[in-house]
Amino acid sequence: MMLGNAQQATTATVQAGGAITAALVPASLIPVVGIAVAGITLALSFIFNRRGPQQRIASTRIVEELEPQLRANVEAYTSGPRTSASQQQALANFDNSWNFLTSNQACGSPDLGNPGRACITDRARGG
Repeated sequence: MMLGNAQQATTATVQAGGAITAALVPASLIPVVGIAVAGITLALSFIFNRRGPQQRIASTRIVEELEPQLRANVEAYTSGPRTSASQQQALANFDNSWNFLTSNQACGSPDLGNPGRACITDRARGG
């Protein structure tokens, strides 16, 4: 009876984990590998399939590409002739960069999840 309960509990856990986990630990193997090993397999599959690290890396790369250009934009404006036209162009450069950063092509992409949202809020006014 104990084995049946363990198998049912692990099968429910595997089913809750989705198709990836079900492929890793078929219900027929649970009595053979044991509930603890099946649980570890489940935990490892969540670690291996999480997107957090890749999302953080992607959002960081976007900012690392934009930041030097924005610094150069400020330096070019402050060291050059501060005309109305150069100010408008420098501000347009910033606005275009911000629009890109918040767009679906950059940190605003839903694929970047929480790291993408943090990429934007950390750089927003007051962030």
